[in-house]
Amino acid sequence: MDPIKTIGGVILANENERATVMSIIVDDPRVTSLEIGPEAERQSKQVILGEPITFSWNKSIDWQDLNPQALDDKGRVRYEYRYAQSNFIKAEDLRWYPVES
Repeated sequence: MDPIKTIGGVILANENERATVMSIIVDDPRVTSLEIGPEAERQSKQVILGEPITFSWNKSIDWQDLNPQALDDKGRVRYEYRYAQSNFIKAEDLRWYPVES
């Protein structure tokens, strides 16, 4: 079981509506906060273990610009949301990966 899971997300962009939403559950007790969003609109939220944490914006933001990170109580990045580092990109490889400290 992954210690951090993205449980849902959507990027909505049509003529009438624009939105970006991402929900995450954290089960790693070392992770105390999540930061997500482009630099000018970055959001930070405290983690409650096992509880969904949802981020949202009233605009469509490309997922590559969200740069999701999970941090510990000292502000160190413990996990990042990305594809596996390989020559082949598969949808199931887009997930939270530990960052070596």
